[in-house]
Amino acid sequence: DIELGKSGARARITSGGEAGGSAGFLITVNPDRTTTLAMYRGGADVEAKGRTFRLDANTATTILESGVASEPVALPPPPVLSSPANDAVFYYRSLPPQVSLAWNALEGTDAYRIVLARDREFRDIVSREDPVRLSFVHGNLKEGTYYWRVSGKKKWAEGPPSKTGQFRVVKDTVPPDLRVEAVGGSDGKERGLLKGVSEPGAAVFVSGNRIPVAESGAFECDVTLARGVNQIVVEAVDPAGNVSYRTMRMYRPN
Repeated sequence: DIELGKSGARARITSGGEAGGSAGFLITVNPDRTTTLAMYRGGADVEAKGRTFRLDANTATTILESGVASEPVALPPPPVLSSPANDAVFYYRSLPPQVSLAWNALEGTDAYRIVLARDREFRDIVSREDPVRLSFVHGNLKEGTYYWRVSGKKKWAEGPPSKTGQFRVVKDTVPPDLRVEAVGGSDGKERGLLKGVSEPGAAVFVSGNRIPVAESGAFECDVTLARGVNQIVVEAVDPAGNVSYRTMRMYRPN
């Protein structure tokens, strides 16, 4: 038996389903001094201004300061998180990365509520925003693991949240490992071969051109050799922007 605001309205919460089970609900005191009760599981018998009505799961009502209750409205369904992928990692070297969080559109919503926390139980809240767009960008997250979820809103009524997403922010200031071997040139042929290995996930460039790299970080690249000494620069760039260079010299006889 719960009081809804200061108008004297009350709600008796009941568990849902034939086998019982827990009830799930959210009570929100709004900026205009109204109070919203949103039922997610179970139901509630609401008494407001001499009127009694049933509030079923996935519906909400708003109580005015006068004690008058609105007609129940259907809640938006849980959104589906679209990006980043679960367990994604955002690397950075000096400045925190721009982390973009996105979800699908829900018909009939006025806005969305996105909650970002440092723990899966959402007790240590980092950010709570109500964007009208389908994305939110945070550009000042410290190194660590973060959890996020989104719900749809119809005026003051907030629907059930999405599944919880998770990502990590990692600071990396160490240049990637880069080992390169040069093969050919001394036989007089105009084609040589560079092969080597770098940090998995790093991009590799040979003379400024990006080349394919295996998931393990291994790579091979054919190079064209002019007569005489050829100086070839190999560059590896990791996701945080750290860079390693190797200069290879290959000699082709005149």
